[in-house]
Amino acid sequence: MEKKATDVAILDMRELASYTDFFVLCSASNRRQVQAIARFLRKMGKDETGEPAKGTEGLEAARWVLVDFNDVVVHI
Repeated sequence: MEKKATDVAILDMRELASYTDFFVLCSASNRRQVQAIARFLRKMGKDETGEPAKGTEGLEAARWVLVDFNDVVVHI
């Protein structure tokens, strides 16, 4: 299912930070889309790894959302 995230950037953090390997940035056109992308990522992450995201911040307000998968952090 495509959620239409835009301006996707993947930053390789392996040599810069100890808290994550990759930092993914993306944009969405409205709050509802921000929530849809975050929920999709959380479900996909759990389906793929069998483990839920380590943490999620900002989902209710949806001005921005941070989804932490430990090795990958996504900022929408």
